[in-house]
Amino acid sequence: MPRRIDTVNLTAARHLSDPETPFARNQVVTDVRLQWDHELRRNVFLRAYAEYGESASQSSMTVPTGSATASLEGSRLQKQIHFGGSVFWNIDRHVRASLTYNYVNNATSGGNVNYLNIPGRLSTFTSNTILLGFSFSG
Repeated sequence: MPRRIDTVNLTAARHLSDPETPFARNQVVTDVRLQWDHELRRNVFLRAYAEYGESASQSSMTVPTGSATASLEGSRLQKQIHFGGSVFWNIDRHVRASLTYNYVNNATSGGNVNYLNIPGRLSTFTSNTILLGFSFSG
């Protein structure tokens, strides 16, 4: 349960991304994030978050194939799961150290990759990142 020295944020957003280039897709993007910040000591702070994102897009594209053209049409659904945590240590007024871990899992289905006629095609990637950082202020 959150205490007075904790901060909990829940954010949700849904928007339309309409790129100007004809090679990019219009996308409806949905994103939900829960973040928790905790003051462990006067100069040590913890942060944890979990996030889910989804984008759906439609496209229609004509591609030249030799002397003919092929029409590539389809919809694509991309889902991402993120979570991670950080420790921030204010060493003094001018120096801050941080240690951060982030996990991302992305899965994409459908879209123009299906021109190969592979039913149920799914593209995925996973990323695990650990960062150690120092920031200095004047």
